[in-house]
Amino acid sequence: MALLSTRRGVSPEIYEAADRRVLGMAGPMWTMALWFGATSIVIALSLIFPVPPNHAPALRATAMVYAGGVALGLVVMRGRTPMAFIHVQLVIYILFAIRIITLAGTPASAVTTGMNFIVLAVYLGWWMSRTPSLVYIALANIGLLIAMWRSGFLPELAIA
Repeated sequence: MALLSTRRGVSPEIYEAADRRVLGMAGPMWTMALWFGATSIVIALSLIFPVPPNHAPALRATAMVYAGGVALGLVVMRGRTPMAFIHVQLVIYILFAIRIITLAGTPASAVTTGMNFIVLAVYLGWWMSRTPSLVYIALANIGLLIAMWRSGFLPELAIA
């Protein structure tokens, strides 16, 4: 009954799309493969066409290779991917982003990297239940604040 009340007014196609398998992968797997594959491409473009200051290129290159490897691994594992693998990748994604923010050369670079947490929140909101989503989002935001504070950007960004 409660599930029916959450679906009231929502197109049934939305719920059917959530259950759809792509390349034999469940929703959380194929969307993560797409997300991490796109992340790898965006990082590659930022390394090919760097915007000064170009800080931590080795870390970003490592993140690029890692994200591409995860995307490829998800495609190879397909339906055999355990949810524990997804949770580990979410933690590693948060840690990579926080480290890149800590090494950002400008407040704008730090904020741009921090915007990746919006994608994280959307992914969590779609595929995870409320409690794990809130835990991941809280950890990401606490890490973001610590990274901004350690890099010295927090006072400037707080004023803005």
